[in-house]
Amino acid sequence: MPKPTSKKERNYWIAAFTVVATIYATLGLAGSLADVFIEKQLFTYLFVGCFVVTGMVMIGFGISKNVRLSNWLIYLTIFVGLVMLFTRSGISPAERTHLFEYGLVGVLIFNAIKERYHNLLKAALLAFIITVLFGIIDECLQYFLPNRVFDTLDIIRNTVAAFIGVFVSLLMVLMSSRIHPEIEKPE
Repeated sequence: MPKPTSKKERNYWIAAFTVVATIYATLGLAGSLADVFIEKQLFTYLFVGCFVVTGMVMIGFGISKNVRLSNWLIYLTIFVGLVMLFTRSGISPAERTHLFEYGLVGVLIFNAIKERYHNLLKAALLAFIITVLFGIIDECLQYFLPNRVFDTLDIIRNTVAAFIGVFVSLLMVLMSSRIHPEIEKPE
């Protein structure tokens, strides 16, 4: 990997690799941990907490960019859409974690790549591909673990999460570039 061009890019890469390393490192524990969360009915609290944090990040982004009310409504619509997707997806709470994990990885990798490449569409495509590859590696590692299984549906979930994370990030940058013209637009 080339040397980061800025401290911001380096920090995004460190955060992305930290999340991926945490996902990989906890693969053996994830099944047992999910059982505990299900038994104690804690998944609801976990997801509410994740959504609160996601909402706070969106608010922080909006405040840092001096977002107008009309754009706040768009952010709110995106957030509500994500909440509905997560809660009405028809998958188990344990499987929903893929949506958070690889959505976050996609956001971090997109932000790292956009620091280097000013073509936002190219950065989004590259971030999506890298995030999907991390998700495929995740499932391949599970093939070799005694208490886990390789599941192509999980690869699909990881891919959907990567798409959502990268797409929402791209959308927010494009919306910000309309508010602040000094932000570079795609070439």
